[in-house]
Amino acid sequence: MPQRSKYDINAIVGDIARKVLDGAGSNPVVFLDSGAIIDFEREVLKKWRLSDVRAANPETFYELLSDKIHNLFVSEHIINEVRTHCDCNTINGKPEVSAKTIDSLCRLHEEYCNYIRDVSGMGMEMDVARYQTFHASSMAFEKDHKKAQLDPISRTDKELVALTLWSRYTCLPGYFDKNIPVSQGVIISPDNHIIRTIGVLSGKDFEHSGLRVVNSREVCLKR
Repeated sequence: MPQRSKYDINAIVGDIARKVLDGAGSNPVVFLDSGAIIDFEREVLKKWRLSDVRAANPETFYELLSDKIHNLFVSEHIINEVRTHCDCNTINGKPEVSAKTIDSLCRLHEEYCNYIRDVSGMGMEMDVARYQTFHASSMAFEKDHKKAQLDPISRTDKELVALTLWSRYTCLPGYFDKNIPVSQGVIISPDNHIIRTIGVLSGKDFEHSGLRVVNSREVCLKR
């Protein structure tokens, strides 16, 4: 049997999905951060194009990923941010995020809109989630840390963390009109602000369970 390529798209998407879903329970919701999308664009798709021609089209990657991670969403703030990366940021004369990737992400944004429309059993008000996220983000770094002083958390990052916290206390529609509680809120992101803020929300000051960040650079680049 021929040896499988190191960059076989099915194998690597499977690895990413396993790391995201490991310990996430039966009904997690998973949000993509713009940093993760850029990681996929720069590293994963670039490498796969060398050995798996299907990966030249980002639609293949995101279709495979959403097939394995059913509640995979791109929020309003994130889709707007990556559109800016597509329109305004270039690397070697090419958009930092391609138009084909934007098309694929728009489908995940549509799924997000469906989730917001159909969600029920909301156990936390969004304003409360934003309030707690604001305070958690201010506790994530020491006051004299450069991340607090020179590179503070962005509004988009705070909105994504608050959305994930809020979503943890929602239910998704299931069969026979039964609402199924969300088992875990997950963000795929390499961003230290997001990682640390989720850590504070999960710690002794707030004691929220079922929140997690999967570092996109760890799941993709260390191969």
